[in-house]
Amino acid sequence: MKGERRIQQVLLHAALLAGAVATLVPLVWMVSASLMPTGQANTYPPRFFPSRVTFEHYAELFTRLSLGRYLFNSTVVAVSATLCSLLFNSMAGYALAKLQFRGRGPVYRVLLAGLVVPAQVTMLPLFLLLRAMGLVNTYAGAIVPAMATIFGIFLIRQYALSIPDDLLDAARLDGNLVGEHVKDTELMMAGSVLTVLPVVVLFILLQRHYVEGIMAGSAKG
Repeated sequence: MKGERRIQQVLLHAALLAGAVATLVPLVWMVSASLMPTGQANTYPPRFFPSRVTFEHYAELFTRLSLGRYLFNSTVVAVSATLCSLLFNSMAGYALAKLQFRGRGPVYRVLLAGLVVPAQVTMLPLFLLLRAMGLVNTYAGAIVPAMATIFGIFLIRQYALSIPDDLLDAARLDGNLVGEHVKDTELMMAGSVLTVLPVVVLFILLQRHYVEGIMAGSAKG
């Protein structure tokens, strides 16, 4: 019996190791290719490591392709959309979880139904609406659609369900709670590294809180 369990554990760890290697190898090659001289990433047979390390592609991203401006735009949109989303999603999610009002159930079911609608279906109507409002190629045009999302409301509602009603009642009593197509593979890999790395690092640092937010209140309706 112990022998079978040990074999199962070995097979499980081997499968996990294989999955980890399959996931990490493309990422490692992306970083390696970004450091290769121009054209070396397209040679056959393909190279995994550069013959010599060069940072010219990273320099080109900030000079010829103005990546700094794009990073600034992304930062403005991401921070603004996140702050607005926290505000509006929190209010809507809390209301659907803790406030009693007529039609709460049907409203929540309609929102859940909206989750099954593919984002591609709404792209064209959303673009036409933003163009009619004069928001195309503006910060507002990128921020407004992300100010409140169904999935964000769902996550906040699930978290709010985990808060005991007694705690909320006590708080009320206390008064405390009322641009360009690039064909250069090495250059594209350098851009991919700078694009993916901050997201990966942020997820690694905050993954425990992300999982807790998804699982909180999952056992409740």
